[in-house]
Amino acid sequence: MKVIPSQRLESLDILRGLDLFLLVFLQPVLMSVGQIWDNPAYHSMLTQFEHEAWEGFRLWDLIMPLFLFMTGITIPFSLDRKIGKDSPDVYRHIIRRFLILWILGMIVQGNLLAFDWKVLRLYSNTLQAIATGYLITSLAYLHFSFKKLIGMGLSLLIIYSIPMSTWGGYEPNYNFAIYLDKMFLQNFMDGVKWQGDEWVFS
Repeated sequence: MKVIPSQRLESLDILRGLDLFLLVFLQPVLMSVGQIWDNPAYHSMLTQFEHEAWEGFRLWDLIMPLFLFMTGITIPFSLDRKIGKDSPDVYRHIIRRFLILWILGMIVQGNLLAFDWKVLRLYSNTLQAIATGYLITSLAYLHFSFKKLIGMGLSLLIIYSIPMSTWGGYEPNYNFAIYLDKMFLQNFMDGVKWQGDEWVFS
């Protein structure tokens, strides 16, 4: 019997499985154990499964960047191997994946299934960020050479770092990123809650 080689990158599947395992199983189980087991060493370990408030780094802070990394690393494999960069289907594939991620984000974090306009959030954080990054990066990958992609990445990093380091510093509520969020996202910003008859930033 002829074995057809898989086109999937198994190392990426393992990394994706590990990330999902941490997110949907291991962390909830460990936290549940911590609620009934009062052990200082165990609770000290549990801090690695919570986000750092601001300064510092914990294991849990890797979850979101890993998803972004995996989304980006799949682009050459999915667009080159499965579809082909010159195929007219490639744009349909990109838009479909973008819309699926965006709508799933609205279901999970944007209160879409509540069917209540007052609590609906068109943009609600993680999955929309992944969807947007995937859309922009995929289009750039299709139309730019490798050198231009490297140049674009470095340019964006430098352009973003300048206002971040000069516009109010890196305080939690007084930095360039939070300024842009409040200007463009407004009531769709992560952490905004509906209170009474207005949106309140927490």
